Amino acid sequence: MSKDGKTAVVQTVFGQFSVLEIKDKNSLAKGDLVRGYLESTGKETIGNVSKNTLVNVSFLQTKATRGEVKDLL
Repeated sequence: MSKDGKTAVVQTVFGQFSVLEIKDKNSLAKGDLVRGYLESTGKETIGNVSKNTLVNVSFLQTKATRGEVKDLL
């Protein structure tokens, strides 16, 4: 999660990472479990299972490595 809370990283079931920009007031916190198509491109709505909310996001990068994630945050 970025310091401003607008960018987050999620790990997929394949062990890769997706970097996303949060587009609404619902947010993600470290450790939240999310559900949805996490290797999408563009805008998507994902589910925050931990908070039982939907979060509108825009994917900035998918299938990223740890090194690429560090550069984006």
